Amino acid sequence: MVCVNLTSFDAECKDDVCILYPSDYAWIKRPTAVAFSYARLFDIGKLEENLTKKILRLANPPDIPPITFAKIRQIAKTALDRDTARFL
Repeated sequence: MVCVNLTSFDAECKDDVCILYPSDYAWIKRPTAVAFSYARLFDIGKLEENLTKKILRLANPPDIPPITFAKIRQIAKTALDRDTARFL
């Protein structure tokens, strides 16, 4: 699983290729960058195990609209390095 961070989009933000707005996703309150530079790969089995053991917990934000997910995925294909992008 590829995981990315969402961060405030401001002058100090180095990730500016995918900006989300409140109209893209109900959980977002101001312009927000998808921080591809911090993308990490996770083993889905280990993630599910840690959720089951309550080592991790879901934040439960609203579901990402399909059109917003498609936007992030399409931009990620060029923003992420080749090894990471192959998981999309």
